Amino acid sequence: MTLEQYEKRYAELKEQGIRSMHFGFNGQLPVDFLKIEVFEEVIKESHIHMIERSVNENGQWVKKKEIVDWKKGFIFMLGGLCGIESDPFVSEKTGKYAYLSHARLWRLLPSMNKESVSAEYEFDAEIRAEETILKNEIKFQDYQQKVAEGKKPRYEVYQKYKTEADKRLAVVEMAKFGRQRADSGAHKRGIIKMLKLPNPREEFIGMTVFCFKCVPNLDNMEMRHKLLNDDKSAQEVFGIADNTGTIPHVPEGE
Repeated sequence: MTLEQYEKRYAELKEQGIRSMHFGFNGQLPVDFLKIEVFEEVIKESHIHMIERSVNENGQWVKKKEIVDWKKGFIFMLGGLCGIESDPFVSEKTGKYAYLSHARLWRLLPSMNKESVSAEYEFDAEIRAEETILKNEIKFQDYQQKVAEGKKPRYEVYQKYKTEADKRLAVVEMAKFGRQRADSGAHKRGIIKMLKLPNPREEFIGMTVFCFKCVPNLDNMEMRHKLLNDDKSAQEVFGIADNTGTIPHVPEGE
């Protein structure tokens, strides 16, 4: 939608009492070569990573969902709608199952300048698996102790990793997409940093999100001529000549 359509839509939502987030340009108007497009999305429960736990309520075990983080797919969608691009990822192997990824992201501003951020993310499958296994063992021991004492634990806990084979498998499964996890983690972190996106909360579900993106103004004859004639400067501004900043693979469920 155009800026005029956005303002009308925002007024409608405000009148209906529907809250919204805005990832705009602080009122900046574009130069003649550019125009601003606005995209509307609604935050759904499926956009938020949650875990389900059995909670003891008045002696009854009931399933409750707890918020962990934003899902990477949702963050990458917001990044695309806001015109956030990335330079090629720089990943280095720092251990047998460990990778450190560096990402540089940028966004075209209405002034034709570029806003940029850097982010990094390290994924170490051995440390991640060891932490997961130890947390499960500690919680299971605490759960067993409370049951033995006749208490009513708040959460029901199961022992997930009973053998050494189970523990080794946890490491291998986490390491399977180690480099991609590091790349996607750095990419996600950079988008959140650039958009200043707050941590997810239950109250955000159903909220409308408006994403602003600068695109070529093809109503401008000079810009149309530049793009149609493969003008190098125009390609560099809009990233047309370089498609290396693709979104990294996201392991299923993230």
